[in-house]
Amino acid sequence: MPTTGKTQLALSRIHNLDITSVYDRWLNACSAFPMWRGETGFRYNDYYGSLAVERGCLSNFKRAVALMAPAEQTCPAYSHAIVYCDAVSR
Repeated sequence: MPTTGKTQLALSRIHNLDITSVYDRWLNACSAFPMWRGETGFRYNDYYGSLAVERGCLSNFKRAVALMAPAEQTCPAYSHAIVYCDAVSR
C-alpha cells in the first residue's frame, strides 16, 4: 500500500447489513436529488437499487448494503442484522 504521509487504515472486512425495512424510505429521500432522478444522465436509482439486491442475495436478505470495517474488528456474533463477514483479498 503506497504511503502519502498520512496514517493508512486497512479496511479488509465486509459486513452486509439488511436494509429491507428502510429501503423504501431511503429511496424516497434520494429522489429529492436531481442526480438521483436521472437529470445528470446516469441512472443512480437503477445502479444503487441493483447493488442493494445483489448484496442482499449474497447475505440471504431481500436488500443489503456493504460496509467496510478495520481488519482487526471482529464480526459481532450477537447481531442478527450482520450475517456475512469475510476477509477481502488484497
